[in-house]
Amino acid sequence: YQNYPNPFNGQTKISFDLIENAIISLFVSDATGRIYDKLLDSEYVNSGTYSYLWNGEGHSTGIYFVTLQAQVNEIPPTVISRKMLYLK
Repeated sequence: YQNYPNPFNGQTKISFDLIENAIISLFVSDATGRIYDKLLDSEYVNSGTYSYLWNGEGHSTGIYFVTLQAQVNEIPPTVISRKMLYLK
C-alpha cells in the first residue's frame, strides 16, 4: 500500500499484505539508492497484514522510497517501491 499520510511530517505508516509466507526485506532509501533505514532485513514472515511506522525526524525534507522485497521458495523475489514525501 502507499504510506499514510503522504506527504508526511514526522512519521508515516507503511503497510503491506502477504498472501504467502516469505522472506522479506523492507527499507527506506533516497532517489540515489542510499538506504537510510532497514525495517526488515531478510526476515521470514508469515502471511498476513503488517504495518510499520517510519520516523523521518533527523532526515532532510525530500523524496524517499519505501521498498518491499519478498521471496517465496526459489522463485525470483518480487520488488515493490512507493514514493514518500517528507515535509518538515
